[in-house]
Amino acid sequence: MLPEKLRELGPACYDCHLQDPLELTFKKDHLEKGLEMIGKKDPSRQELRILACAQCHITYSVPKDKDNQVAGDVTMPWRNGQWGDISIEGIIDVLLTDEFRLEWVQEITGFKMPFIRHPEFELFSRGSVHFKAGVACADCHMPFTRSGSYKISDHDVTSPLKADLRACAQCHTQSKEWLTDQIFHTQDRTTSLILRAGYGTATCARLFETLHQAQAKGAAVDNAVYSKAKDFYMQAFLRIVFINAENSVGFHNAAEAGRVLGDAVAFAGKSESLLRQLLAGVGMDPGLEVALDLGETLNNRGEAKLNFRPEQEFTDPFGIQDKLLSEHAKGL
Repeated sequence: MLPEKLRELGPACYDCHLQDPLELTFKKDHLEKGLEMIGKKDPSRQELRILACAQCHITYSVPKDKDNQVAGDVTMPWRNGQWGDISIEGIIDVLLTDEFRLEWVQEITGFKMPFIRHPEFELFSRGSVHFKAGVACADCHMPFTRSGSYKISDHDVTSPLKADLRACAQCHTQSKEWLTDQIFHTQDRTTSLILRAGYGTATCARLFETLHQAQAKGAAVDNAVYSKAKDFYMQAFLRIVFINAENSVGFHNAAEAGRVLGDAVAFAGKSESLLRQLLAGVGMDPGLEVALDLGETLNNRGEAKLNFRPEQEFTDPFGIQDKLLSEHAKGL
């Protein structure tokens, strides 16, 4: 029953089903605690068809001590949420007010950072059209199929696009071509906003790097303005990571993805303006365009020494980003 491509990943029948009878369930302790946190009890069968997937497809933190060693079990940043309303604002508030959730150090800025991991459940469940209509993850990614006289969920979990949009046809009467256009309509607009927010945030990171170099040489900056610039940067960065780490390119909740990315663009713009103000105060002018030197950060990455691959680059479907940032400034 379990497709061969999934057998090496770890999920097993036991993770999603009781032994006898094979009814839906979830077994992950961190999800149980997360549901307690948001006051969710006694989920319906259709909600279980979401929560079985949410055992993995959620964001979480791995607590770290001052030496960056694991200091506890994984926890959900859901303290400010409720069922159907786990917002990025609430998640960020939890992540930035608990030092034990800061798991890594960003090399360019030197800032300690939290992780946001694959938040499909959080984005989908925050008022998306499909969630409010009572649709579950399994409806789209595990559509029903016939086996003799039985009607069962297809356990070859995949994108509806890779399954001939069979799942969509269970509810939608339009043609496959129309449905495909609707999916790409959403994802193209999300991609354009991701690029806007991402490059804006990267610009701030480089400006922080320049400012820190000036501080190392003795330059004094206004701490209040610096703190505000950093806060705006963190707000922008965590929003762009939230949407990038979520695997639908906006389709799971187009309206919310657009809102989150729009706010990321705004926060990045505010951070940049304050950073330019601080740099001017120490006699530095970063110029109209900030050199991002992406070749420096995208090549020779990690232990595997990965390099930038042009064929994998997401380009703006509407050509807007090319008007805002030159190839020279990108530095690829």
